[in-house]
Amino acid sequence: MRVNYLGHACFLLADNKFSVIIDPFKEIGYELNFPRADFCICSHLHFDHCATENVIVKQIITKDNLSLFPQIRFIDSFHDEAFGSKRGLNYLSIIDIGGFKVCHMGDLGEPFNEALVEKIGKIDLLLIPIGGNYTIDAKEAFKYVKAIGVKSVIPMHYKTSRSNIDIAEKKEFLQYFDNVSKVKSEFDFLLPNELTVYDVDDCNF
Repeated sequence: MRVNYLGHACFLLADNKFSVIIDPFKEIGYELNFPRADFCICSHLHFDHCATENVIVKQIITKDNLSLFPQIRFIDSFHDEAFGSKRGLNYLSIIDIGGFKVCHMGDLGEPFNEALVEKIGKIDLLLIPIGGNYTIDAKEAFKYVKAIGVKSVIPMHYKTSRSNIDIAEKKEFLQYFDNVSKVKSEFDFLLPNELTVYDVDDCNF
């Protein structure tokens, strides 16, 4: 599986049969230069996660057509700590691709929730927001990582030098972990033997 982190909460995941771009954005300080993909998923409808006009894909995957994609499932969650009353619903995406199971948590905002962990189940790679303010922060993200028991984690939705969104930097999350591996923004994913957090090169975002 090829992983391409495009900044904020946006990823392109691909194998030799299927490619999907998740949470394309607009107007957050980053360049809008998204690669082509077969499909697109949006965790929710906010402009920094669902700018589908900026991507070239065959189809947008939604709850309405999800039955056509047996390799993908959505999990309902909340965008805030107040059961969605502030910012609404957020969908976690579980994607089977390249022989791996990936969970993209979108703009998860609810504090640690054991029932949500049970719904996620066993996964190989976790893409998790860490910046706080609009999502869970580093401390809550760490709780989810430990409870899920996943071995591979990529933080997302954090402050960079070009981001104009009021969220925290990734260092607050990385300090929780002993095994942090620096990688390029695009890399071939292999399952590690121990818990590894991938510190993606975000200098070009």
